[in-house]
Amino acid sequence: MIAPVRTRGHRQRVASGLYRENAANASALAGAATLDRVRERHEHAAAAWSSLAILHEKSLLARQAPASPAAPGHGPDPETPERS
Repeated sequence: MIAPVRTRGHRQRVASGLYRENAANASALAGAATLDRVRERHEHAAAAWSSLAILHEKSLLARQAPASPAAPGHGPDPETPERS
């Protein structure tokens, strides 16, 4: 059997899903914990995994969005005349 080709974009989307899955697992462990310190540790881990997922998804969206010509530093300045 031939393994499917994995593109960089595919791996990045999978990574985001893994972060979300790890956050859900840590949250479940926090709910099942009987000791306060253990519960806090799992809650902290869940928050960290969720933050990683959000940051990862934002970076994916930023790479997909085209650069805006109106953004500073992109394209010529309309107020500056072109030199010949």
